[in-house]
Amino acid sequence: MDAREGFFDLLSRLGDSPVFHFSLGSKELFHSNFLAWIFEQPEWAAATTEFFGRFVPQGYVFDPGRPNAVFREKQNIDVWLTFQDKGALADESLWHVWIENKVKSLPRRDQLEAYAAKKPENATCVLLSLSEMDEVPPQWETLSFEDIHSFIKKCTHETTSEYHRNILQDYALLVNALVEIEKRSNIQDTELFDFWLPSNPILRALDAYRLDDFYLKKKYAGLANLVWHAANTAGFRLAPDRSKIDWKLREPTVFVNSGMTRATGFLDIKYVIRPHLSIGIQIQGNQYRLVVEDNTGRQTAQYAKTLLDAHLWFQFPEEFGAGELYPKRKLFNRFGPVFLYQSKKIPPTLPWNELIQICLRDLQKIEDKREIILQLAPLGHEV
Repeated sequence: MDAREGFFDLLSRLGDSPVFHFSLGSKELFHSNFLAWIFEQPEWAAATTEFFGRFVPQGYVFDPGRPNAVFREKQNIDVWLTFQDKGALADESLWHVWIENKVKSLPRRDQLEAYAAKKPENATCVLLSLSEMDEVPPQWETLSFEDIHSFIKKCTHETTSEYHRNILQDYALLVNALVEIEKRSNIQDTELFDFWLPSNPILRALDAYRLDDFYLKKKYAGLANLVWHAANTAGFRLAPDRSKIDWKLREPTVFVNSGMTRATGFLDIKYVIRPHLSIGIQIQGNQYRLVVEDNTGRQTAQYAKTLLDAHLWFQFPEEFGAGELYPKRKLFNRFGPVFLYQSKKIPPTLPWNELIQICLRDLQKIEDKREIILQLAPLGHEV
């Protein structure tokens, strides 16, 4: 059996897994609650102490029988564990482990830094993430779901309950499947932009198990990561990866984000050229959109038309060929009053690395023409 057949076999086994079907309601909350339940079981206290040993001072142990040993969703912390110095009785000899769990969503630096800022001195922040983060804030330690898989297997071997053993084996199957999906979400430079096609075998298989959104979100996140690094290398002023848009910045800044909306993944590249005004690129599904966004919503249409008439924006790359321009019967599509765009379809034969270079070229167009673009901003545009 080759790797692809093995992956499809793993997915088919998920279809028979009660634990997998339980997890579909709320993926991250399910994992947090399931792991908290494991930590609460006395038979795995030693395994839990060993597993978290590198995050607590030497000599501290975990006792699930101790009051408040495990918290769930306390102060926005997904799982909160409390360890105690085994040679002490006083509550002052405690150490806390704060676990931030990221399964479907991606870790954001600003969120992690905000959580770390409120932790006490006797605590360790641990990021449990399915996706690797390029630069983890220095206040954080990391755990992978491959680590969790190993921990679950150890607990499986140690339990004397056949019922618990079956549940843990089922959960280990789910964790292994998520790790394998994550691996297939990585982007290779020579890979074609065809992962979104309904005929794509991996996407079709994942759709049958309601995991297609998980895969698509990871793919677009990978694309966003590559664009961010390419733009950084090219010398653009960038906000940290996946930062929330700051519309009040005085310095022209590029924001790169990704996500899901209407069951479709997207990549957003916003070049905020002055407060409340951005020119940018959005890739959603197979659409390549050239965007003007006036965050005040007052004169977006007028400004977009001015840039179109002056041939300063809305010119699509040659790589897209003579494909149709959207919309067909009006100048722009829109999301509300602030976001106007034109789009073309990205050919599925286009490699990822070429698509990234196209994004960089369009960013460079904005950079090169930024002063002219600003001069054409309509009077009354808020700054």
